[in-house]
Amino acid sequence: MSGKTILLWASGAPPQDTALDIDHDPAFVTRAMVDDLRPMVTEVVEVVASPDAKAAGTEGMVFADLDAAAAKTMLGPQMHREVADALAKTLDQMI
Repeated sequence: MSGKTILLWASGAPPQDTALDIDHDPAFVTRAMVDDLRPMVTEVVEVVASPDAKAAGTEGMVFADLDAAAAKTMLGPQMHREVADALAKTLDQMI
């Protein structure tokens, strides 16, 4: 891919050393895999949800009642703000 690229890690936990820990999303993706991609991208942005983002839960999310259980497993709008802030900072530095 030509041009500048960003590899984004956005999760509730940093990349794990082994792929055996399936309790973290994305499952089966290790720190070594992320590191292997570093030479192919301009920047790697790693965003791990803050305690505030985790505590916010589904606050600000819109979902049907039947989707409540699934929504509770997702990182919500606060995490999206944290990702946007990290990407904006990186993009500012890249241009």
